[in-house]
Amino acid sequence: MRDLAILSQKGDKKAYALFLKKLSPYIHGALRRKLGSIVDQEDLAQECLLGIHKNLQSYQPDQPIKPWISAIIRYKLADHFRKLERNREQLVEKEPIEVTNTSESANKETATSKREASEVLGALPLKLRRALEMTHIEGLSYSEAAEKEGISEAALRKRISRAFAKVRVQVTRSREFLN
Repeated sequence: MRDLAILSQKGDKKAYALFLKKLSPYIHGALRRKLGSIVDQEDLAQECLLGIHKNLQSYQPDQPIKPWISAIIRYKLADHFRKLERNREQLVEKEPIEVTNTSESANKETATSKREASEVLGALPLKLRRALEMTHIEGLSYSEAAEKEGISEAALRKRISRAFAKVRVQVTRSREFLN
């Protein structure tokens, strides 16, 4: 693919068509590994192809091509998940809020839920807790949070992944204890 990309940069239309033909299965495979069977996979693959097309001139011929392609796929995946999250937040904001139970028991349930969430977060190591708080509570982007922490975005994502894994373990244990 590297040679085809270089020829494509120079304007060879046949090489570019072959490059896209070989690139498409590679992108679909990468997305399948990351997402499994997701409804938006074809749209996301098209976004990746478009991103590669738009940025082809930025490819450095002396560098391996697969890491360059993978980086574009990662960015498009991140954009996709940010878009999904924004859409989910908009749906939540648009849903009518019905107050059906303002009794003391409902207030106690809310207070209990907040306390339990605080306990779960409090049990996490500081670095993992900060990663979750900055991205999922304060609403910072991954790049903003990584910069604030003085780490790479990949390291921040790793922390978030480990934090969620620990939270899942804690929640599972508490459910087992309650049953």
